[in-house]
Amino acid sequence: MMTFTFRPSKTSGYGPRLTNAGVAKAFAAGETTGHSKHMFIRCETVFSYGTHFPVARRFRSVILWNPARYSVTTSGHQGQVSYALQCAGAVLVDVDACDPERVVEQWKTNAVNIVAALKKIDRARVERWREVRMRELDDLKRQQNYLLPLVAEHAAKLAERLETVQEAANKAEKYRGEAAYYEDRVKDLEGQLNSTKAAVVAEVGAVGQRLLA
Repeated sequence: MMTFTFRPSKTSGYGPRLTNAGVAKAFAAGETTGHSKHMFIRCETVFSYGTHFPVARRFRSVILWNPARYSVTTSGHQGQVSYALQCAGAVLVDVDACDPERVVEQWKTNAVNIVAALKKIDRARVERWREVRMRELDDLKRQQNYLLPLVAEHAAKLAERLETVQEAANKAEKYRGEAAYYEDRVKDLEGQLNSTKAAVVAEVGAVGQRLLA
């Protein structure tokens, strides 16, 4: 996928010039444009520095949150957006690169992390650490609950694609069968044509012999 680095001098279509905090608040308020020197909103996504690093994306009833780290300043942008979204009461769900196509992958990762968290809770000997692991577990369970309908939707789309692929395969098989039929017909016609040519040549030869006799 092509990416670009945001240039403040080329702000056509990116809305008003704001502070970083202003961009974060605008995104949390549902705005689809707005930019600062190093942050900008494009449609449903807010970016840090360029399209290579989406910070958050509005999707269905939740916010897909990019949990990755990139730089100190980008971490600052993430903190401002996170704070603004939490103040707005938004639901944040970790999904790599804020990509809806990766919700199933995230679901699987969370499932593995839940098992790991349960093991850590079982091994914890200090109550304080046990409470920390419990909070981590609760957050993972919460995210799984919000991811579940997105995973179901993604699975339904995959099923539709598989049906489309199967239909295309069936049509291709039909066309291959028709092509084979017509190929056989062409061969038959070519055989008939060659036989006719041979007969014509023989007849012409016979006529020539009679004329010379």
